Amino acid sequence: MSSAYGALAQANEGLGAKEAALQARQMARLIDHDLYFTGKELRETVAMARLLVELERATRARMTIDQGLVLAKELKDAKSEEALKELAAKLK
Repeated sequence: MSSAYGALAQANEGLGAKEAALQARQMARLIDHDLYFTGKELRETVAMARLLVELERATRARMTIDQGLVLAKELKDAKSEEALKELAAKLK
């Protein structure tokens, strides 16, 4: 089910519908979290953070980035951690 939301998010991003993409990413992330798919949850978190930065939603972006950093460290995912730090730098 989360894969369907991920695909919907990609399609919406491709069409420039960032709000719809954000909603789909959020649903995918929630499903992945509930099913303990932590790797997929982290990917959706990074994608959500990117969209939130692009949409200039600084407060929610910071919260999402912080949550993603915790998860990235937990999973020892240096690539995601670096991507999240770069997004955080864009907010300053």
